[in-house]
Amino acid sequence: MKQFVTKGNLSISFGFLIFITTILLVSALFVWAVIEPPLQKVWRLEKELSAGSISHLKKGEKKLFYEVIKKYPAYLSELSGDKGIKLMSANINGRTLSKRAVIITSGKQTACRDISVNVSGSKKKIPAELYVEGFNWSKKIKIDSSGIASLTLPESVKQPQIIEISPITKKHKSHLDLKVRFCTSND
Repeated sequence: MKQFVTKGNLSISFGFLIFITTILLVSALFVWAVIEPPLQKVWRLEKELSAGSISHLKKGEKKLFYEVIKKYPAYLSELSGDKGIKLMSANINGRTLSKRAVIITSGKQTACRDISVNVSGSKKKIPAELYVEGFNWSKKIKIDSSGIASLTLPESVKQPQIIEISPITKKHKSHLDLKVRFCTSND
């Protein structure tokens, strides 16, 4: 076979160049196929939340969620439902199946802004505090012995939000059951 490049003692044949090029192209195709598109990854995370496979979103996952719902407003409308607010965590009639509640809200004027949280657990664990975190805001809510607390989203919240509610326990990591409802005055 003819030599393609000759320099000193180094000679590279045309067949060898085709072989190396093929390996590089196959490798690039494999890498491209492995990379998950952002919308697909967010959809997968949403399904994992609703199935209970994961209990919350990590910081990078929340950032990705915000990027996708900004780019795809129809997907945000689907996620946030008719009231503009929806519990994404695995739940049965609003009672979360994990120790955290992840909520999404559309941020629109018509969206419900009232959240009611009913906390149950052993009497030693109540009263408790809940930590509520949204986009660029957070708040602690005290739960009294009745186990009910209400939260109205801040008026300054005019954009879509992923809100996470988690119990704060001092001595031990206890499991408090959270039941989340929205717009209870209108239900």
